[in-house]
Amino acid sequence: MEIKNLDMELSIREAIRSDIAIISDLARELNIIHHKARPDIYADVTLNEGADEPHWMEFIETDDHVAFIARHDSLPIGFIAANISIPTSPLLKPVPGCRICSICVLETYRGQGVGKVLMNRVREWALARNAQELRLAVWHFNKAAIRLYEEFGFEVRALEMGMPISSKGKA
Repeated sequence: MEIKNLDMELSIREAIRSDIAIISDLARELNIIHHKARPDIYADVTLNEGADEPHWMEFIETDDHVAFIARHDSLPIGFIAANISIPTSPLLKPVPGCRICSICVLETYRGQGVGKVLMNRVREWALARNAQELRLAVWHFNKAAIRLYEEFGFEVRALEMGMPISSKGKA
């Protein structure tokens, strides 16, 4: 799939097994952002290079999962990973949805529409699998991502809250 976006030509293709190291490298940049903002939650990925490869393999080897890679010329500059699921809670309608699990664009390419192109590609994939909505979670500190998702049409539906618990942390 060739896409002209602003002044940049992108190619977007579904990831294959040999792309695991590429996805892992791109995801490392994403994890660094999260670790910097929340070191209490996110591991320092520089300590365990390649340890996340089994996690990403699921997006390549499982039918209801997918990963797409964006390239500019031959350089991988971003990826998106998603999966289809149907809620099983008796409180929720069993509406098939597509959860965007991760999206990352290299810093030098951010703000040029690469993220929107990746999200549109996942949207097409999800529609072909009868998904009726896209869902994702985003940390409140990630303002650039929040702007992207709002521009794309996402709305806040729920807030996830958390707190550390210990003998010192009693309410």
